[in-house]
Amino acid sequence: MFSSDRLPTKPRLLVCNTDPSGKSDEQCIVIIVDDDRHYGEHWDSLGRAPTCTFKRYMNEHCREWIYNYKQLHTIVSQFSGHYCVAVRAFVLLEVKVSIHVALCAILLAVLGLTM
Repeated sequence: MFSSDRLPTKPRLLVCNTDPSGKSDEQCIVIIVDDDRHYGEHWDSLGRAPTCTFKRYMNEHCREWIYNYKQLHTIVSQFSGHYCVAVRAFVLLEVKVSIHVALCAILLAVLGLTM
């Protein structure tokens, strides 16, 4: 996991903490960069827009990028890391980003959890 102030120069598929190093973990996000297409995705299970730090990072590494805006859980939930792992698995399985949210909702239902 990368802190917001220690992002690598060669991104691919990253799980990041929105706080800088040395601070407590606020929220996990996923950054996906496809070098061949110069395309990226910023995924936050709280559906928040990327911070200035992450916007700058995405703009440096991608010609085009998107982010999700659908909140999957409450701010007090302990599941942001679980969502990041699920998104990474979906990416590895080449699942389209447009259905990540639906798959996370299904995963929650299977686990008997609610959003």
